[in-house]
Amino acid sequence: MLLRRLGPADRVGAIEFSLGGSNVNIKQFVIIAVICALCALVPVSGYALFDIGAYGGGNYTEYKPGVTKFDSYGGQYGFVAHLNTTGMDLWVIDLEIGIGGFFDRGNFYYTRNYNGYQVNKTSYGPDIRVLVDIPFIIDPYVRGGAAAGEQLDMTDFSIRGNDGSRGEMGHAWGAYYYGGGIDITFFPFLRFFAEYIRYTSTYKEPRNLTFIQNQLNLGLRLNL
Repeated sequence: MLLRRLGPADRVGAIEFSLGGSNVNIKQFVIIAVICALCALVPVSGYALFDIGAYGGGNYTEYKPGVTKFDSYGGQYGFVAHLNTTGMDLWVIDLEIGIGGFFDRGNFYYTRNYNGYQVNKTSYGPDIRVLVDIPFIIDPYVRGGAAAGEQLDMTDFSIRGNDGSRGEMGHAWGAYYYGGGIDITFFPFLRFFAEYIRYTSTYKEPRNLTFIQNQLNLGLRLNL
């Protein structure tokens, strides 16, 4: 029988350790580590051709039917989508411009003469977003738009008139909003976002009615 001394290469190849019940040698471990390092270096920036997001949150609303002002609270949810293109390239910073639309439905509550009332709001229309794409996982943005259509459903019949209806009021292009937030990328095509939106709506007929809604939203956005 011939015996020979193990050389350095043999010793490296023979070194093994147990990981989760299986044996992994040093060479395999190094390969896995290199692959993980390369994945970590993949940039998270780069604009999406199309994005669609869903959000929900709460609101503080300044509600003014006529000359009386009520402070109220409520909640909302909605959807937003954009077609995107790149704007100016500023060194390592890109501007991502998105043009699309939104749908928002929410409510708020107030008390008048010791009675509680609810207002349900549904609105939709165009939305524009400008995002600052920086080589980090957090990207700030601003967005704004106007309501092509808006519907209020009120339980306070005195505002609309007690005519047997549900107190519905509707108009188009009578509301606008603006705000900003941040996108946080935790998967290449999926972003978490948080935002503040200030929504203003005014009705002239049949009775002057204005409300300013301050929304705080959290949501998820899919980039394609």
